[in-house]
Amino acid sequence: MRPARLLLAIFVTIGFVPSVFMRAPPKQYDFDAPVLITALEVDSQRVGEMTLEGAWVLESENDLFGGWSAMVEWIDDRLLLGSDSGRMMTIGKPDRARAMPILAVLDRPVRDDKRQNDLEDLARDPETNDVWASFERSNEIVRIRRPLIVAESFAPAAMAEWPANAGAESLVRFADGRMIAIAETAISDGRHEAVLFPAGPGNGREPVRFLLEADEDYRPAGATELPHGRMLIVLRKLEWGVPPRFAAMLVTADPRAIRPGQALATQVVAKIEDPLPSDNYEGVAVAREADGSWTVWLVSDDNNMRYQRTILLKLGWETDGNGKRQKARE
Repeated sequence: MRPARLLLAIFVTIGFVPSVFMRAPPKQYDFDAPVLITALEVDSQRVGEMTLEGAWVLESENDLFGGWSAMVEWIDDRLLLGSDSGRMMTIGKPDRARAMPILAVLDRPVRDDKRQNDLEDLARDPETNDVWASFERSNEIVRIRRPLIVAESFAPAAMAEWPANAGAESLVRFADGRMIAIAETAISDGRHEAVLFPAGPGNGREPVRFLLEADEDYRPAGATELPHGRMLIVLRKLEWGVPPRFAAMLVTADPRAIRPGQALATQVVAKIEDPLPSDNYEGVAVAREADGSWTVWLVSDDNNMRYQRTILLKLGWETDGNGKRQKARE
């Protein structure tokens, strides 16, 4: 074929391509498929100061499922999960409940804008059962009341300059109303920007800016208050490869040691890495058990990727409430 005619044929062919794609049937969304929970065969083993007590894989073809980046201890012995698409799921603890997980969408005015839906962490007010959430791209903190309706939204000036794609990744609310937000990105040598709100955001009290000190290869991915007033933080590391792999580290920090502009030290309590079931752990919740010990729950964010999984881990942590060891669980 002569060059001119060949070029014309290519242009004509390209011209038909859009019409072919435009005739493709629209995606059929599935909002009814159940969430399947499968126990993994794991041996009870020590994980730093903790003990691995169970592991489960969560799967579903439901279009509301996936991307779980946040988790909090919820009512009726359940867990509440949030995704980076503004979706929510309540799930009974799989070692003791058989209730079907429930999927829902957070009632937020703007749902199609990723900046408004990138939920990264959750914290609960045990007195009101209101839930607080941090949104990474917009660097907002919102209060959510039942049934999953956004009641208030704050965009603190102290967080306004945090990077849109590595901003408010972790959120902790303490029993006395204090709140801490931690940025994902490190400014130098594993130090991450953080803000303490003395009585929560939006109350007029001056926030305290400080730095969270962590291993320089890890980034904060989630956090929660511990029963004795310290906080537990999930640090995550991406290991490049095909496919990429992840490692996680659990550290504690004492908010009483926060000083303006200074670095807050952390202490390693456990490492989640091979041969343990490993993935992109981001959500963390802690429950105090009847015997005084604690249970730590971790959930991994599959990023809606086929090669990643949604894994729920249960870790036992025997303590007397002051960080001291007590007898192991029966």
